[in-house]
Amino acid sequence: MKLICWNLHAVPLIGVRVAQRLTAAAAAIDREAADVVLLQEIGTADAVHILQQMLGPNYAVMNGENGSGRHCGGLLTLLRRDTWQAAGQAAFTRFTVSAPAWKFWQGDGLFKKGVLAVTANDVARGRRVVFLNTHLQSQYGYFHADGVLRARQAYVPERIGQLRELEAVARRYRDLLVVGGDFNTTADEWPALGLPEAWQELTATLRLTGAMTYIERTGPHSWYDYVFAQSPGSEHIEATAHLIENTGVDVPFSDHHGLIINAIL
Repeated sequence: MKLICWNLHAVPLIGVRVAQRLTAAAAAIDREAADVVLLQEIGTADAVHILQQMLGPNYAVMNGENGSGRHCGGLLTLLRRDTWQAAGQAAFTRFTVSAPAWKFWQGDGLFKKGVLAVTANDVARGRRVVFLNTHLQSQYGYFHADGVLRARQAYVPERIGQLRELEAVARRYRDLLVVGGDFNTTADEWPALGLPEAWQELTATLRLTGAMTYIERTGPHSWYDYVFAQSPGSEHIEATAHLIENTGVDVPFSDHHGLIINAIL
């Protein structure tokens, strides 16, 4: 399975060549011919429409609203039509924990973040996999203290609560799980948040090379995006990862690099 996980930074009001950036990202996704694509920050109906128009011939575009064009927490999951087939409708679960909506300049409280679950069958082999696409609470107000990059508003309790809600969604399923998205969490924060022990990180090998996924930060505080797997039989999944890279912030695609995972399921 080839999977892309990518925050495309297509949120309302940013106004930075959004249509052009989405068009370029859609072309890159099509060139990669990934089987499954997990997208975050697809924040408007216009953004959904651009992706549906460009990728719809080759991909089923699923957002939990049965094709209405509305967005669910900015999440879209795409299944390549000739390799994977949806088993029913996508299901969106909104987080009950979030930052306050009155902090509208941060956006998270207004964005209705959550989990988009898509169950799909591998057309060639018939294996069923549940894909959970998510985006956790962002951190705000970074500053340096004693040589360490810290956030004035790290929203650790909110991210802990959202991670527990993500786990609750995962427990509904008994098939192989693939969980991916923008977790807004660096690797050193996972002990405090309580990453589920059964989740195998498919992005670890690339992350440990010093690569980054969020290009507005540098060093170890620039990896926010992850793909995990949980096998019902606890078997280890072989996977490799590499990036779809930008040359700058939102040039040409996003403020996040795209993750490409090749996994043997």
